[in-house]
Amino acid sequence: MLTLLQRKELLELPELKEFLAASVYDPTPERLAKRVRAYRQNASIAVFACREADIWKGVAVVQRTGSLGTLLDIAVSEKDRKQGIGRFLISGIIKSLALTDFYAETDEEAVGFYRSLGFTVTSLGDKYNSGSQRYLCQKGEEG
Repeated sequence: MLTLLQRKELLELPELKEFLAASVYDPTPERLAKRVRAYRQNASIAVFACREADIWKGVAVVQRTGSLGTLLDIAVSEKDRKQGIGRFLISGIIKSLALTDFYAETDEEAVGFYRSLGFTVTSLGDKYNSGSQRYLCQKGEEG
């Protein structure tokens, strides 16, 4: 059975740092440490992780402003993908923080995942001039 935990200190666990690295552009140890430090210092940021027994399965970081949540990072163990872990994290975040609106920015690879959760998906074009399309995924009163 999956368990959802909410604590910023979880980002210090090596397994969860490794998961988080998968969602960070050019995840050098310095960049990763800087991101973890920034997340831990920002009062509007919440960190969620899930595990089954003693095995970590995924981590998500969300910024909360009132009843609006913006997903900053989400990562699931490579061997546990496509098993409902991401769905579990997002639904747990929305419920735990009593969010009425939830946003995530993603790439082409994850659009289907967000659509399957009932998100409205809007193209942002090549937002970062990287040759890759970005998408805004919205769920809630506005999406």
